[in-house]
Amino acid sequence: MPAAIPDSFVPSATTSPLGVNPMSAQPVQPIQNAAPGQQEQSGAAVQRLGQETNDIGERIQNQLDDAQAKTAETGFLQNAMTIMNGDGKQPGTCSSGDGTRSTA
Repeated sequence: MPAAIPDSFVPSATTSPLGVNPMSAQPVQPIQNAAPGQQEQSGAAVQRLGQETNDIGERIQNQLDDAQAKTAETGFLQNAMTIMNGDGKQPGTCSSGDGTRSTA
């Protein structure tokens, strides 16, 4: 014969006057959508990358401009030195004074 189950082990529930069982639980935080925050961070990172790329491009362009200016200055100074060290004529011009070029 089965053993008798004591009454203290039988679950019981009481109902409130409204017909709802009194239950409680920890409040649950709804899941937050992380996509907008990730998109914002990604956009900010792309902006920083664009700014860094622009800065690098400007530095390279400045170096090229400086190099071209130095090349032009060097060419000018070489021509000036040739004129000052020679007879005052630029290479390839008439040196005889009569308008003809000497070929020798």
